[in-house]
Amino acid sequence: MDHGRDLQELEEVCKKVISPRGKLTDYQQLSNGAVNITYRFRWNGVAYVKRLYIRDPLLAEIENQVIKMVKDQVCVPELIYSQTNEASYAIFRFVEGKHLFEIEDTSLASEISYELGKTLAKIHRFRFPEAGLFGPGLTIKTLFAKGSSPYYEYIQDHLTRGSRAWERLGDKLAEEILGFTKKNKHYFPQIQEGGVLVHSDFKPVNLLWNKGVTVLDWEFAHSGVGLMDFAILLRHAEDFPLSLVDLERGYTETGGALPTDWVKKAQITDFVNVIQLLDRGDSQKLKDACQFTMDHWEL
Repeated sequence: MDHGRDLQELEEVCKKVISPRGKLTDYQQLSNGAVNITYRFRWNGVAYVKRLYIRDPLLAEIENQVIKMVKDQVCVPELIYSQTNEASYAIFRFVEGKHLFEIEDTSLASEISYELGKTLAKIHRFRFPEAGLFGPGLTIKTLFAKGSSPYYEYIQDHLTRGSRAWERLGDKLAEEILGFTKKNKHYFPQIQEGGVLVHSDFKPVNLLWNKGVTVLDWEFAHSGVGLMDFAILLRHAEDFPLSLVDLERGYTETGGALPTDWVKKAQITDFVNVIQLLDRGDSQKLKDACQFTMDHWEL
């Protein structure tokens, strides 16, 4: 990567889309992940974020199109500019606030949880005639058939002996997870008529709090079942102040509907996320999350 050339290109873009006169300052890397690298910089003293999509240009297109679709209903960073090609990146206005995992004040649990519920209800209002993974133009590239249970099916197809997830779990835990998910298959959500917008990475690192919730990182969004977002959030329940009662109240009072056993359905649905993450890298925390769910299932 030619750092100097990248800065020169960014400066030219800022002159075109922000202000023709200005100076690029305070350019620094914020995060470095498997999917994107995030930088913060200032132009004329105003803070912005540049997200460089390093794995798949399609993810940039998905994120940008979803943000444009939801921005009037859901609090998201303002998209200033996007480039979707072999060197895909986007520029957003920087949003002030704390990531949820940075909040330690437990007295905020009720307020934060209620706002999270409201936010998820607003996200899940967006509906699609079919469920599946997005392709270009938010068309469905990989279809989830009506009546199918795609999150359950993914586990059965990908947690196989010899897979990376299996090897990282070890024989004992992998076999226990397969048996547990098969026994409780009826808890996995099924695709009904079409799908709702699912953020699919709804966790504290992607949620900013500033007397309200701002949702970041939409590149994994798809059309599916809203419980997936609850599944991911609940796995991180110990990482921020959370009240399940207020989370549910915020969701239902904003028009969302949850089954009476939504917590169990969310917990077991999260196994698909864990398998996907373990396929990319080892994590004791992910293994512990699986074990915890199974150990406390009947409590």
